Amino acid sequence: MYPLHNERLPFIVSLRICMKRENVLLSFLGFCMLSACDGISSKRPDQIKRTESLIWIVCEDQSLFFAQYGDSTAHTPHLNSLADEGTVFDHMFSVAPVCAPSRSSILTGVLPTSMGSHHMRAFKGNGEGINHQTGLPFYSAKAPPQIRAFTEHLRLRGVYCTNNAKEDYNFQTPPMAWDASSPEAHWRNRPDGAPFFSVFNVFSTHESRVWKRCNAPCDIDFLEVPIPELLPTGELVRNDVRTNYCNIEQMDREIGLILEDLKADGLYDQSMIMFFSDHGGPFPLYKRELSDAGLHVPFIVKWPKGVEGPERNAGMFSFVDLATTALSWLGIPPPSILPGKVIHPESSGHRALFGASDRMDEQYDRRRTIRMQSWRLTHNMYPDHIEQISFRESMATSHAIDSAASMDLEPWHSWQNEPRPTWQLYNVDQDAMNPVADSMLDVNAAVLESLALILDSAFNETNDLGYFDEAALVDQFHPNGRPDTLDAPEVSVNVGFMTVRHDDPDASLGWKYSNDSTTAWNIIAPGKRIEVSDSSGSIEVMAARIGWQHGLSLIERIPHAD
Repeated sequence: MYPLHNERLPFIVSLRICMKRENVLLSFLGFCMLSACDGISSKRPDQIKRTESLIWIVCEDQSLFFAQYGDSTAHTPHLNSLADEGTVFDHMFSVAPVCAPSRSSILTGVLPTSMGSHHMRAFKGNGEGINHQTGLPFYSAKAPPQIRAFTEHLRLRGVYCTNNAKEDYNFQTPPMAWDASSPEAHWRNRPDGAPFFSVFNVFSTHESRVWKRCNAPCDIDFLEVPIPELLPTGELVRNDVRTNYCNIEQMDREIGLILEDLKADGLYDQSMIMFFSDHGGPFPLYKRELSDAGLHVPFIVKWPKGVEGPERNAGMFSFVDLATTALSWLGIPPPSILPGKVIHPESSGHRALFGASDRMDEQYDRRRTIRMQSWRLTHNMYPDHIEQISFRESMATSHAIDSAASMDLEPWHSWQNEPRPTWQLYNVDQDAMNPVADSMLDVNAAVLESLALILDSAFNETNDLGYFDEAALVDQFHPNGRPDTLDAPEVSVNVGFMTVRHDDPDASLGWKYSNDSTTAWNIIAPGKRIEVSDSSGSIEVMAARIGWQHGLSLIERIPHAD
């Protein structure tokens, strides 16, 4: 059912988070002699202007199928306007080519492989029950020390945080992550004058919408639709590609409604707005592929009023940068343990970016990749793996690829029937979608060796939980068949106020009135004095941490009469 690599998973060491990468830098210095490496901006976060309102618009499953990247098939006036007023980033990459591991990184700011959220998918619903694709229980990975939902840092400083509405973080959503997370979540519900961070997840471009909306009305001319080079030609494929462009137009209309709300509230000019996709896709050979097709995503930023930015930014950025960027622009220094860089108009980003792909639904796999400005190297650790994902069989393009493969047409025949090379090297300047031919590997041996050395430092048995079989991970995360439970928080109640503490410094603390089922958990700084109403009844207090069962205290109180 699952691959075995070690009989016993050692205790998850703190070194597992590949963040500082000082050892990688030593290897990289040698590689810089082989390629032109841009310098990293020295601008400090405290030199960056801040905003009181940050909005993320996150679409699903899209590669660079947008006018800003040379493809004007879909009519996207609202996104075009956003780009005209802001900066288009040429090189933004997801850390995984599928949603749940990718969104794990977005919320925590760390690689999924460093905390155990790398399999697609590990957690679903309330986390109860058996995953029929693996025969193992669903589980929440345990967050490493000092790692939590980055929005908790914002909430502690009074920033109103909303998520509308998809979560899918591959672990149970932390109860103190959001002031509101629902289809109704909106900045308009914040306290008067409060700074805010609002996420809007636009689902209309999801992979499933290619077959669910294949007959939806759309003005895009079928015959004018360009077929991406990774897909075979034919009417079935062309119709799927057309449907995706139609879905992009629907997405743009939904973006327009968000922008209209901002303008109606007089917030548009002052706000920082970021648009990106959660990974590439939605087609086979795009989604779930550890390549530019699966990882390279659109990224557009409209800066807040008073901040000038270039039309384009050619720096290298990753989803690990999103948390640090949000914190910094909202006036909060990012925790030093986070690996991301702050994105600002002059950022040049990273010299090297990393990504990973592991189990996809019912199929186990392990792939690791490094992306430089001009090169990508992917390590396929299961070279005999032949990908067969049942979920996407509802897409007509999947059947067109089956047909092309049966006629020995390339690259589809090899993709479906041939073992993958252990190493795939891409010369991005020449062809970002197709690896260098085997005959050219000797010519590029020095590049391959240098990149392989960096990749091995970034992903190995000390920092990459993908090296261990999933059953062992479940045993580690769920000893005795359930997650460990945090101790109940220590609560001190006085007239008119209370304080809360916990022995675990990584536990997040929250409280709410027991008779209030509609209010989100209020987040608490340990030991900080919290005012509570003497006329209220009982108070619930919680300690929470990603991957642990919550610790709860119920404070029974007799309301004082007014």
